[in-house]
Amino acid sequence: MLQGISTQLGNPKALLYWTALFPQFLDRSRDLLLQFFLLGIGAVCVETVVLIGYTLATISARNAFAGPPFMRRFVDAIAGGFFIAIGFLLGTKSAEA
Repeated sequence: MLQGISTQLGNPKALLYWTALFPQFLDRSRDLLLQFFLLGIGAVCVETVVLIGYTLATISARNAFAGPPFMRRFVDAIAGGFFIAIGFLLGTKSAEA
């Protein structure tokens, strides 16, 4: 938990985001510390729900693709086709100075 907090506090993009977002929802005539706390708790709750949703979607996709062997071959073929197409496009692109 401490690693997550230190990572989030050391992330300049997150600091800029919250610095730009929070002041719009603060009322200077009321207790600022309580408002920061409530907004922070709300943000953590929303982010937790979103990340749990991502986790469940990833587990579901993994189970769908890892189960039948033909699905794995299908996904490998699609990914291989994309890599071949990208390689071809990069190989035919002329260098611009």
